[in-house]
Amino acid sequence: MDHWPTGQHWKRLVDISLSPNAWARVERELSSELSDPHHLGTALSVLQYHCDRLRTMSTSHERKCACRSFTRTLNKKARALGRVTEAPAAPAAAPRGTVSDWRSSSTSSDRRRDSSHCRATQAALKAWKIGHLEGALAPQRARRRMAVECARVRGRTPTDFAPRLVNNDSLPTLTSNSYDHWMWASGEYFSVEEAARACGVPDNSPLHGALDYLTPIQAVSALGEGVHHNVAEHIVNIALSGLPPSTPGAKISYGSAFSGIDGIAGALHSAVGGCLQYKFAAEQHPKTRSALLAAWGPNGLTNANALEDARGLGSAGLPPVTIFSCTPSCKPFSPGNEAWTHQARAEVLADFHLALKYVRRHKPARVIVENVTSTCVVAGIGTILGSLADYDFVRYELCPYVHFGIPTRRLRSYWVGKRRVR
Repeated sequence: MDHWPTGQHWKRLVDISLSPNAWARVERELSSELSDPHHLGTALSVLQYHCDRLRTMSTSHERKCACRSFTRTLNKKARALGRVTEAPAAPAAAPRGTVSDWRSSSTSSDRRRDSSHCRATQAALKAWKIGHLEGALAPQRARRRMAVECARVRGRTPTDFAPRLVNNDSLPTLTSNSYDHWMWASGEYFSVEEAARACGVPDNSPLHGALDYLTPIQAVSALGEGVHHNVAEHIVNIALSGLPPSTPGAKISYGSAFSGIDGIAGALHSAVGGCLQYKFAAEQHPKTRSALLAAWGPNGLTNANALEDARGLGSAGLPPVTIFSCTPSCKPFSPGNEAWTHQARAEVLADFHLALKYVRRHKPARVIVENVTSTCVVAGIGTILGSLADYDFVRYELCPYVHFGIPTRRLRSYWVGKRRVR
């Protein structure tokens, strides 16, 4: 529609609604612009709905007003994404240590997951003869790579290829999938404590209160669903910049949606030296919500303010806070999720939009959002955030390994919104 003659949008839309030939031309134009059948179908459905409305109108004035309303809405959505600023690419950092540095020197006090039940993986590790190597692997991905890549070179055997599966310079991102938790080359899963170190969680962080409340499998999965602590602390410091100076000992108020065990809160707790007042959270899974309370109860989170549904935050009678974080599920957008659907992605973005009713009502000074860097989620979240009045958002794309030298590859997008001061 941007290519249509200026001032003729409403006439073209009316022609499309009344002329089958005009509709066919637009359908061909859309087909060339949108290669994805789902997105093409969605665009045609929206256009068809508007054309059906136009056919019910009897005067040119009514049709002109309806078309102006339609194009105004489309332009508003298109401009919203443009209001989110892209931060300059962060400089690369020199490597800091190796994967083996996370390994506990003594495992007597560690909580370990029993790896003997994973018979297929244990058999593969034994056959590959990599138990003597330093480093770790993600077992499901390692087996997939062996099946796909090993035979590409004629004469190469699994034993020849297997050392490539072991990572000591950096590890692929930790996932919440229990079949793909990190495992040492010797065949043991990372303990909860080792996984926490890999995710940058300090030994004195309240997050350990949540991890201790969960089983080893649940704890490592919760870390896989969360943020990397070092990167999150960097983002939190960006969010804190520009806030009015607080009096010594004053606590900064904080709330969250889609909380998990809340790595953003852990980073904020570190950044402000523990002076954190946790006002509310929203987490739908009962076990994770209980772990959240175990971690952040000492900082003020109560059972009454640990809600189940993030979509109702705007009408829950919650107090205003200085910093609000929102980390919607990344599963439908993850490149490794082969079972994603357009409906699941749309539902996540719809829930995210509803959770931001809290921001529209209470206008916290800072808003932090985190998710994966897939184009669809960056565009979706950016459009929603760009439509928030009174805020300036900047998107940062950061990886612990590339930008901080930490041997974990976990590329994520972080949006920081600062409320404009009037």
